[in-house]
Amino acid sequence: ASSQLNSIQARVAQLEASVEDLDDLGEAVIKTESRDQVAHRRGVITSLYEELRSLAEKVQKEQVSQLQREAEVASFFTAPIAAKPTKPPPVPTFDDVPLPVETKKSALLA
Repeated sequence: ASSQLNSIQARVAQLEASVEDLDDLGEAVIKTESRDQVAHRRGVITSLYEELRSLAEKVQKEQVSQLQREAEVASFFTAPIAAKPTKPPPVPTFDDVPLPVETKKSALLA
């Protein structure tokens, strides 16, 4: 993509160099109109450079995004394997906890 942008930039530079050459319009251009034609061409060249700059920014952002995705995928596959899973703690037995003593059946039903 960057080689294509460089190619476009070179072509725009060629157009910029010939902006005042109005021979391609033929003899129909009057001297007073030539100034307007040159101004128009300069405006077009400026717009082309702005568009080229915008495209270059988009390409760079996409390339950075692609590199980040590739790095993320690579880190996923190269991440160290976790140590053996540890045993969970033993289940409490509650042998040392005193349980309430039943005194009366009616107290439980209430």
